[in-house]
Amino acid sequence: MATAWAKWVNETQGGVNGHPVELIVTDVQSQTGVAAQAARQMVDQGVVAVVAESGVAAGAIEPYLDEQQIPLLTLNDGTVAPDAPTTVFTVDIGYPNEAKAAAVLAKVAGKDSIMSVVCAEFPACTGIGQILEEYAPTIGVAYKGTMSLAIDATSATAQCLQIADANPGMVATFLIVQPITKLASTCQTQGYPGPFAIYANRQANLDLLQPPTYGVLLDFPWWSEAAPVVEYRDAMATYGPDVDYQGYIASNMWALLQLFNVAMTKSGPAADAAVTGADVITAYRTGVKEETLDGLLPQPITYAESGNTEIDCFWSIQYEGDGKFTTLSGEGASGNGATGDLASTCLE
Repeated sequence: MATAWAKWVNETQGGVNGHPVELIVTDVQSQTGVAAQAARQMVDQGVVAVVAESGVAAGAIEPYLDEQQIPLLTLNDGTVAPDAPTTVFTVDIGYPNEAKAAAVLAKVAGKDSIMSVVCAEFPACTGIGQILEEYAPTIGVAYKGTMSLAIDATSATAQCLQIADANPGMVATFLIVQPITKLASTCQTQGYPGPFAIYANRQANLDLLQPPTYGVLLDFPWWSEAAPVVEYRDAMATYGPDVDYQGYIASNMWALLQLFNVAMTKSGPAADAAVTGADVITAYRTGVKEETLDGLLPQPITYAESGNTEIDCFWSIQYEGDGKFTTLSGEGASGNGATGDLASTCLE
């Protein structure tokens, strides 16, 4: 996706602030050792910024890049530490706020209680239930328990029997697609038809579940007809026709790179000047103040040497099937000031 963005920005805008964008792409396979080696090679090649799709990789290389004064642009995906260096720039909600979002979604959807089903394979999953147990009651949502489900589980009957017995207003799933579909189909036969909430990033995933389905959306609503989203879809159609534009990586990477564009255009070196990593860091810290990218970001973001904005907003969505989406609005003001499909909700 980053390659498609680079082609778009070079051909339609003459690069970033007059500087053509050149990419070095390396697949680190979410392995920390490979990521660390790749980061050193990139610094040796003179890169002025490193973009990481994988939060696992980002966490492995952030200390080294900070030492070298090379900014790290990352999608976060919940694994970048809250106390990461201020040379790390991200655009989405992170852990533990990502877990709390499920309770806010339930409240916005008008549900008075929630349960969660979490992955069984990763240590971080075990803490999700405790986070929700502590947070949900503070916003008026009863928490009815946590269950785990393995990716390769042959049955979800035990979990569904517990869910049917508790009869929550919503079940939040912190799983990949395969166990989610197993859970949903089994629970329907055990007396709980839904609704389920997922961390939605593709219509294809939502279509696997019985509507209505709810979602915590960490990237901007791809179906919106708002001008910046139409620009995104048009750019993907022309410069990245094979890119899944609904995917979390694609849309959030677009927002991440557009924020880089804003920072460098406002505060970066002139077109005839050389660019260094320190220049990019300075551009972020001076050029990104209360920025929302016209609704592509969930809340106003500011970067500063003293600390970057902690993101606690996202998009709450409801899916009725057949491509019919609704962005749900809470009682308060939109987190990013946008209206309609781009209006975001925030933690309380």
